[in-house]
Amino acid sequence: MEGSISLVTLGSKRMAVGFSGQLSTEKGHFTLSRTLIMNSLYHPENHILELNYASSIVSAVDTTSDDDFYHAFMKKNDFILKLSQLSDNALLVSDRTSPLYVCIAQ
Repeated sequence: MEGSISLVTLGSKRMAVGFSGQLSTEKGHFTLSRTLIMNSLYHPENHILELNYASSIVSAVDTTSDDDFYHAFMKKNDFILKLSQLSDNALLVSDRTSPLYVCIAQ
């Protein structure tokens, strides 16, 4: 994917994960513009964020099929992410094997 991923907290138990950009697969190039609504549970003792898929909002400009999107990004309906503080307003977000991105608090 070429583009951006944004995380927005929706209270203490929900999070919106926005995907915007271009997705290239063996089927072609697609515009990506959708938001996943995830139920979230934070485990402060080990800095783990557990996310469970609740719903999605797909923009009219999104040309990516649901199957291609889920194959590229989801694989399953729940995620485990590790959060590491980098600075006062930055978090490193990682999955089980590698860093994914840095979130800047705004």
